[in-house]
Amino acid sequence: MAFTSRMLAMCAAPCGAFLGSWLATSYDLHTPLYVAAGLLLPMTVVTASR
Repeated sequence: MAFTSRMLAMCAAPCGAFLGSWLATSYDLHTPLYVAAGLLLPMTVVTASR
């Protein structure tokens, strides 16, 4: 289980870096932070509720 989680995180990191840099250059430097917060907040709530 730990291997799968680490593999997914390592594969998603370049995609996240590309998406974050694209959002920052296309819109504003604050946009990737707002998007990350909008994605992480529901994940935190779901994880904490278990």
